[in-house]
Amino acid sequence: MAARLPVVAVSGWGMPSSLLDACLPQGRDLFRITPEQLLEAIEDEPETAIARRMPELPERAIWIGWSLGGQLAMQASKRTPQHVAGVMTLCANPCFVGSKTWSAAVTPQVFDDFQRRLKRSSTETLSHFCSLMIHGADRAGEDRRWLRRAEWLELPEDWRLERTLGWLGELDQRPLWKTPSVPSWHLFGEKDALVPASAGAELGIPESRWQVMPAMGHWPGGYFASRVRECLEQWCDRVSE
Repeated sequence: MAARLPVVAVSGWGMPSSLLDACLPQGRDLFRITPEQLLEAIEDEPETAIARRMPELPERAIWIGWSLGGQLAMQASKRTPQHVAGVMTLCANPCFVGSKTWSAAVTPQVFDDFQRRLKRSSTETLSHFCSLMIHGADRAGEDRRWLRRAEWLELPEDWRLERTLGWLGELDQRPLWKTPSVPSWHLFGEKDALVPASAGAELGIPESRWQVMPAMGHWPGGYFASRVRECLEQWCDRVSE
């Protein structure tokens, strides 16, 4: 029996990697990354930041990314497909900010408000983001208690949060998601207040490559973690065959 491929898990903007732990496949070696940990300089681009980290990661792995982490996982698959066996994104959007050609996204006004909030207070902005992560989801009260127990070993520095939020505003991966470099699958939350569940359909990718989790918001953990983990384990097994 072939050894199980390891998993590289990339968390969302400003969020500790531990928020994904309950969602992730079991029985595999796990390597955690946050977007902010990838940065060395304010001018870093996603591709440069990922390339710098690749030598520290498994030679071949399945990448799982949540929100911005999903875009970074897809970016890794584009740059070094020989090291990425497959990508699964959770509540991620190929283009986070909407435009005349892309409506399955937050509006530019909402994104601008995030940037203004961040300049005033990173702590308050992260708290606001946590509220949006569970807004509208079933069992939001339970998820709120989960999030209150989450621990940041150390809050990211403001300049790191500003740069990675900038990545969210800049990245447009629609062509990559339509024609991926490696097998890819995308899970959306039916009640996600930040990434519309319609993104997969609007992008026009085959239905076999995306799924909507009923009643789930932007955070795939908490109450929904076991169901998300089951989906990811099944997909990991298929990729590993």
